[in-house]
Amino acid sequence: MIKKQLKPKLKKGDFGMKACKWCEKEFEPYHCACKYCCKECAEKAQKQQIAAWQVLRREEISKSRKRRYNETKIKKKCRTCGAELPNNNQKWCLDCLLKEYIKSIGTSQGHQRLTVILASRGYDKEMIMAEINERKLNNEY
Repeated sequence: MIKKQLKPKLKKGDFGMKACKWCEKEFEPYHCACKYCCKECAEKAQKQQIAAWQVLRREEISKSRKRRYNETKIKKKCRTCGAELPNNNQKWCLDCLLKEYIKSIGTSQGHQRLTVILASRGYDKEMIMAEINERKLNNEY
């Protein structure tokens, strides 16, 4: 039977002298990971670290809020004509969509896609045709 060799247990003085990270006083650590000479130094350092993290967190939050605010203020433009869009979720203005709708009447896939886009904005086929007649877009194409 093989006996395991146990590592000798280290005592208080076996780690050597260390400098406290808070008050820089020399002390003898009671375990190898000691950073502070006493409980008071550890608590003071922890309070300072918590305050520093809170400041950084506040800065991060304010930056993200400013970024979101600025994104909502920037108006998007129509991909075709460059007109400003009333809703930042849209990609094309209504005029360009209606012109493309008229062009795509002969094709099935493009016409169906434009019908879906206009339907998502609340237009049915009768309303689309009424808008085209009202804007007099029939004569252009």
